[in-house]
Amino acid sequence: MKRNFLIAIAILLIGSFGCSDDSSIPSAVKYEFGDLQTLPGYGWFNEEFDNYEVKIEKLQQITDNFNPSLHKVVIFSRPSCSCPNLPYKRFPAIYKILQAAGVPNSNIELYSLSAINASHPYDSLLTVTTLPAFYIFKSNVPVYSIADTLDFNSYYGAKYPIDFEDLIYEGLKK
Repeated sequence: MKRNFLIAIAILLIGSFGCSDDSSIPSAVKYEFGDLQTLPGYGWFNEEFDNYEVKIEKLQQITDNFNPSLHKVVIFSRPSCSCPNLPYKRFPAIYKILQAAGVPNSNIELYSLSAINASHPYDSLLTVTTLPAFYIFKSNVPVYSIADTLDFNSYYGAKYPIDFEDLIYEGLKK
């Protein structure tokens, strides 16, 4: 019993140091869509991008509400050398929707983060809570988090599937 207690204490200590602020975590790396072909850890992206079927009937709402002089979408992704799970599928899907809706690449910023607490150019404006993360900015201010909205709705039992197209549209209305 004493041994189990000591093991539990050791695990707690290790866990608390593992969550500490570590200045050795590299900063976010900005990249372009074309860089995904050569970035380590993104080999899965193209297959997921190709497999996502955009809800064409919902694209017009995004196109009509996206104002290139006001809006931009900032995407924080994380390289993954293993098979992506559901949250990782969000990144290729959302990027494909933005492309299909005609959102210019100049209005989409892509950053690769090694951890959610990695520094990034928007540290003073937002805290990344999950990866991948997607923020809609209006006049250079974040007004909507697609990933946080998905996670919040999922936690509170929202009926799925919630379409990414609908979430992008909701964010653009803010």
